[in-house]
Amino acid sequence: MAKITCTVTINGVKCWIRANTEQEYADKLLNPQNAPIAASEPVKYLFADYALTWFETYYKPNIETLTATTYRRQLTCHLLPAFEGLAVEDITTDDVQRLFNGMTGAKTSKDKTKMVLNQILDDRCRGWPNHKYYQRP
Repeated sequence: MAKITCTVTINGVKCWIRANTEQEYADKLLNPQNAPIAASEPVKYLFADYALTWFETYYKPNIETLTATTYRRQLTCHLLPAFEGLAVEDITTDDVQRLFNGMTGAKTSKDKTKMVLNQILDDRCRGWPNHKYYQRP
C-alpha cells in the first residue's frame, strides 16, 4: 500500500496531508481537525455608528434630559466631526490630541467632551457590545 502525501491549502494556509489510504486522505481532506485556522480580521466599528448606538441605547435612557442634551452636543459638535470615517479601534492618541488642540471655547466644553469620549472608549476597551456580561447604568 502506498502512502499518500499531498500539499493543500486550507483556510488560506498551505499544509501537508499525510495518509495511508485514499479513504483516510479523503477523510482528512473533508474534516481537517488539526487544520490551521486563518486569522480573521477583528471586528471594527465606525466611531459614529458606535458612539450613537452607545448614547441612544445605554446612556440616554438612564440620564437626565439636560445631561443627555450635553452629551448629544459633545457628540455632534466635537466628537463625530473629529473622528469621521474612523473606526473606534483606529483612533490614536494623536487623533485625540488634534481634537483638543483644535477646540476653541471654554475649558468646561473640553472637559465635557473628554468625559464623553472617555466613556465611549472605556466601554469599547471593555468589549462592548460583544461582552456577554455587559451591563450599563
